[in-house]
Amino acid sequence: MKIRTQFLFLVVHLFSTELLSAQSTGVLNNGAIIAVESGAFFKVLGGSAASVNIADDGILHGDIALEGTIYLEGNWINNTTVINVLDDATGTVVFGGVSPVITGASKTHFKNVGATNDLTLGRDVNLRGVLSMGASSVVLGDYDLTVTQDGAIDFTSGWVKTTGLGTLTMPVANDNTPVVFPVGEATYTPIAITQSATGAAGNFSVRVHDNVLENGVMGDPVSLPRVNKTWQVGSDAAVIDVSFTMYWNTADESASFDRDRSYVSHYTGGAWDANSAASASGLGPFFTTRSGITSLSPFSVLGEEEVLPVEFIDVWIEEKGQKTVLNWSTAWEENNDYFSVEESTDGVYFGTVAELDGSESTQGINRYNSPLSPKAGLSTYYRVRQTDFDGKYSFSRTVRYNNADLRQAELKVHNVSFDKQGRSLTFDVFAADSDQAYLTLFGTGGNVLAESGVYLHKGQQHITLPISTDLISATMYVLKVFDGHAEKTVKFVLK
Repeated sequence: MKIRTQFLFLVVHLFSTELLSAQSTGVLNNGAIIAVESGAFFKVLGGSAASVNIADDGILHGDIALEGTIYLEGNWINNTTVINVLDDATGTVVFGGVSPVITGASKTHFKNVGATNDLTLGRDVNLRGVLSMGASSVVLGDYDLTVTQDGAIDFTSGWVKTTGLGTLTMPVANDNTPVVFPVGEATYTPIAITQSATGAAGNFSVRVHDNVLENGVMGDPVSLPRVNKTWQVGSDAAVIDVSFTMYWNTADESASFDRDRSYVSHYTGGAWDANSAASASGLGPFFTTRSGITSLSPFSVLGEEEVLPVEFIDVWIEEKGQKTVLNWSTAWEENNDYFSVEESTDGVYFGTVAELDGSESTQGINRYNSPLSPKAGLSTYYRVRQTDFDGKYSFSRTVRYNNADLRQAELKVHNVSFDKQGRSLTFDVFAADSDQAYLTLFGTGGNVLAESGVYLHKGQQHITLPISTDLISATMYVLKVFDGHAEKTVKFVLK
């Protein structure tokens, strides 16, 4: 050990035959130069309290000439402000503690890093060498992990967990070589990025988060079949011409997702775009690729919506003399075998009370009806189940029967909602009698946004009013329904 008192430096040389351990209280460096030569170990033991805390003393700045290994059971805290403490390092910092954190006021440019447990970032980190994590993960939170041109990441079963706003940044050359970004949030869902020769080499940053939202990174979840992951990708490359390969697991798929009809979707122009669907590859994890990407923003994996064998127009209940009848109509049918009328007293558990043949394959409107025997004094729920020739099925909406409802003389309008995907307003209407009605939607100032004529059946029914303009949230709208005898006005605010 050499002490240079005239420069107020402490220089500690550790050779291959020496071992210096700091235990329990950790190491606080307020400006010393610590030299750990090749083959030597500098051990800091004592659990989470045994941290390396590097700080300025106002005159000097801590520096570590690392060619060997620093084994650390606590945290790495870099509070220097002028130089990087590991600028010339060629050695390795190994985190052997239970919950180690890299933090401090300044970013550390590590050469090699290893960890035996999950390593959390409390500060941005640069990596110039190899990150060896094995089964452990790096938890980014809101901080960035940047891998430089000579860096590499080595996992066996861990990954870079993008649990906040932090990203993993890695270089991608324009040589058609895929670079795998080992990212994921709750599950491991990496992305491979390949830059073509017509693109430019550059750094790409990636984070992935759960769910797919209507407005890319905000709004409600989309209703489309999907992998419940969104990959956000950015780059400083001057020209982008890349292909992406996304990976996912069975647990990441929505219930309606069909991986045999899936594609990579790009949120661009204010919407998730469509692409040619194909079968995903792999046996779990699964993956699919999209090429020719020239701009970057959120990406996801979506599936084509299943084409139902029957499109129901409506279903309603009416009384004809002494009979109660369930009516329904379809816009078209494809390979439709039969209908089942199902009944329930609680709206949850249904049983079949009647069956009718379908129209097989037809275009145009078909109308059906079936007599009912509702329970006296109880609300009874009905729906129609359609089954096609290969066993697939779908349901109509559910309607409620109550004898007192059908004998009321009041026109009722309720359950008003806006279908953002279909640009239409939907609502339920109760009519005392069957008759022609007129629907009008007014905006602010009384301007007419939509109007239509519709035939109302006696009883309860579901109505759709097409709208040719976008409605604005937090604005008051007025819906007026007039059936020739009574008028009902409903005010609502789009949320």
